[in-house]
Amino acid sequence: MIRLFAVPAALVAVLAVTTPAVSAATPAASPGQPPGRVLVGVACPRQTSCWAVGAQTASSVARTLIEHWNGRKWSLSASPSVTGSPGTFLRSVSCSGRLNCWGVGEATLGSGKQEPIAEHWNGRKWTLSVLPEPAGLAADSMSGIWCPGPARCWAVGSAARRVDAARGQPLVEHWTGRKWSLVPAPAEGNFSNLLAVFCHRDTNCWAVGVGATGGLAEHWNGRRWSIAATPSTGGGLQGVWCPGTDCFAAGASVGPDPGSAPMTLAERWDGAKWSITPTAPLPQAFLRILQGVSCATPVNCFTVGLVGVHALIERWQGSKWVRLKNQNPAGAQSAELHGVFCVSRTACWAVGASAAKMAFFGPDSALAERWNGKRWSVVPTP
Repeated sequence: MIRLFAVPAALVAVLAVTTPAVSAATPAASPGQPPGRVLVGVACPRQTSCWAVGAQTASSVARTLIEHWNGRKWSLSASPSVTGSPGTFLRSVSCSGRLNCWGVGEATLGSGKQEPIAEHWNGRKWTLSVLPEPAGLAADSMSGIWCPGPARCWAVGSAARRVDAARGQPLVEHWTGRKWSLVPAPAEGNFSNLLAVFCHRDTNCWAVGVGATGGLAEHWNGRRWSIAATPSTGGGLQGVWCPGTDCFAAGASVGPDPGSAPMTLAERWDGAKWSITPTAPLPQAFLRILQGVSCATPVNCFTVGLVGVHALIERWQGSKWVRLKNQNPAGAQSAELHGVFCVSRTACWAVGASAAKMAFFGPDSALAERWNGKRWSVVPTP
């Protein structure tokens, strides 16, 4: 069900579950079962209009998945995929307005090649384009996007020679209203992967991901990207949000022992440095991971992920993160949340997937949960 291109061995345990994808090796759905659907990213230009993106699988082929919330219900939206690709999927979405949204991801093209893609919503339909790729690198993927204005977007990901390559470098691209162009970004060690980005404006952005020693954070000051020091924790950072001068990042850390289970990780930028913030105590489980973060205000933030086979939601309490009561959907044996977006203090959405059976591969159901200011509840999706 879930796979990521090759990473250093110390990070595999953490990142193997962080990015849903389906390859040509994924078994087809059994007769009578619906297509497998996974939602990864969500964005809401307003409370009555939200977009969620991901992938849907049928007959061993993955295609892009886009769903829309109109204030009453979620519905499927037509979305293009790359012709001939056994796996085309979207990982992130951002909207500068109701009539201007971008989603990014990648398409696999053979065993060792994948190309970065973007899809644009103009108020009527989604259209697909292939993004520029660095020379000599054939395994390129986009994982995060943020659009600070109607004619400005930043997209981040990773570029490598092959899907299974042990080396990789950050991939950063900028939309200026007419075209996407590559922007240089520094690498940390032999493998660097950017997974999420947030921009206050076009000249002030943070991107986070995985570097040589764990979490990687890079800042754009309007002229260049530069690496900011982060605590050495192993693992990596998968979500970032800046509600003010502070920023929050979430992901997972790896213990010093080879068999250590991944643990939830949250970090905070106070305007001068990144430091670890305490996350909620969790029961022992093989997987304890945070995968997205969003804030309505500097003191109203949520981070989402999974603990064991259960979806996980934590809320920022001013000095630490506290776990909220959150149940898997009725009838689901496992669930996880990948992305979260807060429109206001009383309106947030979290998206992911759930499974009726405990299986590594197989059809999943898209999962959407809504915060109304008092509690989270599951909302039906197609």
